[in-house]
Amino acid sequence: FIVHELPAGVSGLVIAGLFAASMSSLDTSLNSMATAITADFYQSLRPQATDRSALRLARWLTVLLGIFGTLTAIYLARANTQSIWDQFLKIMGLFGGGLAGMFIAGIFTRRTTQTGVLLGFSLSAFVLYQVQLRGTVHFFLYGAIGILTCALSGWLFSLLLPQSRKQIEGLTIYTLKPPGSGEADLKQSDSAD
Repeated sequence: FIVHELPAGVSGLVIAGLFAASMSSLDTSLNSMATAITADFYQSLRPQATDRSALRLARWLTVLLGIFGTLTAIYLARANTQSIWDQFLKIMGLFGGGLAGMFIAGIFTRRTTQTGVLLGFSLSAFVLYQVQLRGTVHFFLYGAIGILTCALSGWLFSLLLPQSRKQIEGLTIYTLKPPGSGEADLKQSDSAD
C-alpha cells in the first residue's frame, strides 16, 4: 500500500518513520539486555570490576546480541514458516513458561532453592522441546506446560536437593508483612524510647 498508493515523497517518509520506530525499539532492547547481563551477572560475579570494564563488556554484548538478532532474523526469513508471529510464540513458549515457572516457584513456596529451580527450568525446556517435536499440543499451551513443569519440578528438586536456608523474609507470599505493619513497629519503638 505504502509503495503503490502514496506519492513518492510521502511513501519515503512513511518508510523512514517505520525504520526509525523499529530502530528505536531494537536499540532499547539491546541496551536493556546488555545492561541486565552486565549488572546482574558480571558485576555480581566480579564485584571488584571497574566501571570501565563493565562498560566495555556492555558494548561488546550489545554488538554480539545485535549479531545474534540479525542471524535469528535471517534464519526466520529463510525458514519455511507461515507466520513469524506463530514462530515467536513457539520460541517464547519454550523459555517464557519456564521463566514464569521459576518466578511462581520462588514466590509461592518457602523451600524452593536455586539449584532446584534451575533444574526445573532445564526440565521444563526439555519437556517443551519434546512437545514441540511431537506436535501433539497446540503451541498456545506451551506457556502453561512450561509454567507447571518448571514450578512443580523445581519445587520437587528443591525438596530432594536441600540447600542451606537463605533469608527470604518479604520475598515469598508467606513471609510478606501486612501493609503498614513496618510503620507500626517503628512508631511503637519510637514511643518506647
